Amino acid sequence: MLAFYYLVQQAHWVKDVKGSIECMYNNLRTNGKVVLEFGGKGNVQTLITELRNSLKIRGYNNQANLDLWYFPSIGEYATALESGGFKVLSAEHYDRPTELADEKSGIKDWLSMFAESFFIGVLENHQEEIKNEVQEKIKDKCLINSKWFADYKRIRIVAVK
Repeated sequence: MLAFYYLVQQAHWVKDVKGSIECMYNNLRTNGKVVLEFGGKGNVQTLITELRNSLKIRGYNNQANLDLWYFPSIGEYATALESGGFKVLSAEHYDRPTELADEKSGIKDWLSMFAESFFIGVLENHQEEIKNEVQEKIKDKCLINSKWFADYKRIRIVAVK
């Protein structure tokens, strides 16, 4: 019998975990598999920690406390899948340092692309200051051989209905 596969790569953008799992489950046939890969616990933690610090220093506490993403541990997500009726076949959590395109402003570009919500309500002149500050503060961890890397942590899970 041919199994139906359901591939999901953006689970970390969906904070309604129970609803997401229910949707996946309802869209699979019996014995169908779901293959998931997304940001796991600790994903971009170096970047976001420094961004939060830079925002707080300037009094942007609401922005610093934003909770935009869902980066669970394997145990947390595997338990949620099992509670939703799935049987987890495999799960791994791994580091995947990801090279950023621009060698001069890689971190600043990443912040502009993926963390723009943190800058809503931040004065324009502070936005560039903050981005520069974050890039400078994480240089020792994220600038490797003259190339910028984001500290991605990934989870890959395979489960069956």
